[in-house]
Amino acid sequence: MNIFFVNRSFGIRIGGGELFDYYVAKELKKLGHDVKFIVGKKYGNKFNKLDEFETIYITTPYLRDLHYKYSKSYSRILRKLAAIFLDLDLYLFERKVFKYLSKNLKYKPDIIELCGLPRLGSWIEKKLGIPTVIEWHGEPSKESIKFAKKCSGHIAIGAAYPKVRNLVSYQTIKCDIGVDYNEFSRKEGYKIRLKHGIPENAIVLIFVGRLIPVKNLKFMIDGFSEALKENSKLYLLIAGEGPEKNFLIDYVNKKSIVNNVIFLGFVNRTELPYYYSAADVFIITSNYESFSLVTLEAMSCELPIIATNVGYLPEIVKNGENGLIVENNNIFELKKAILKLASSVDLREKIGKNNRLKVIQQYNWKKVAENLIDLYSRHISVKS
Repeated sequence: MNIFFVNRSFGIRIGGGELFDYYVAKELKKLGHDVKFIVGKKYGNKFNKLDEFETIYITTPYLRDLHYKYSKSYSRILRKLAAIFLDLDLYLFERKVFKYLSKNLKYKPDIIELCGLPRLGSWIEKKLGIPTVIEWHGEPSKESIKFAKKCSGHIAIGAAYPKVRNLVSYQTIKCDIGVDYNEFSRKEGYKIRLKHGIPENAIVLIFVGRLIPVKNLKFMIDGFSEALKENSKLYLLIAGEGPEKNFLIDYVNKKSIVNNVIFLGFVNRTELPYYYSAADVFIITSNYESFSLVTLEAMSCELPIIATNVGYLPEIVKNGENGLIVENNNIFELKKAILKLASSVDLREKIGKNNRLKVIQQYNWKKVAENLIDLYSRHISVKS
């Protein structure tokens, strides 16, 4: 089967949707399918390269940082402007991809899977006659639904599934994600601690992800700051880049906890298991998560989890079993959860071992890929 993946952001920044496409594509390739990528990149020579697959890089202006900057503004005009920036960012990319597909395809792919991008999917279906599958990592917007209904198939990740099924198609397939549990296993983390000057007896929490408003990192810092008042051995590692980074660094300075909060910047995926292994607890305090690959990766590295009671996180983290769930923006609850796990190495180790077993048993990329092949086959036969 000849399969194309189209992903707006892969050449620019890598998040959950990009990793989903990458790991599924690897499994599809192992199963003998021909997989190619079309991905977006910014102007300039610096971008994420996808060397394992034949990849076409589409260069357009990247306007999402402006979207993130103004989306939470108190000004209604600026919030409206933020929405325009996001739509324009997608539109410019979609038009250029469609133009490329229209002019450069000697052989049509059997199917095209798009990470979001239902508008592009509807154009491809109508003008090129190629079946498309839309991959939903979040709930559909009102504007996207009319385009989505013109696409052949839909898969929805985690918490996005009910809305996509109800608003777009009742035949939407619910899709979990997987973890490469051989890659993400417990390693020696002492060199990471040594590198960043973290004492051997410290209790280390780690967050991995983009530094954007939806990750609600200010709340994380507030809860950590309160816990630090009662346990001076606590450290917080923040791995990732994003438009909120400077604000968060300033906020940590204002809280006078700069010696206990370390901004790691971007961490290469080959190094991530060592950073997870240098930590004692993984913490995620998002306002919403349709799923969370980094949470599963941390579990695979035998970490207990502290997570907010939002989106799909309570489906992954069962309170008291493989971590602790706290109500979003409840600083007192977050402080208590941090102190509880910090106080007991036995509890952390017990939960951590259970988490790795859960990942191995339930989250498998090969199974995800096989389910997608079944879906592709159905829609290819309909188009034929």
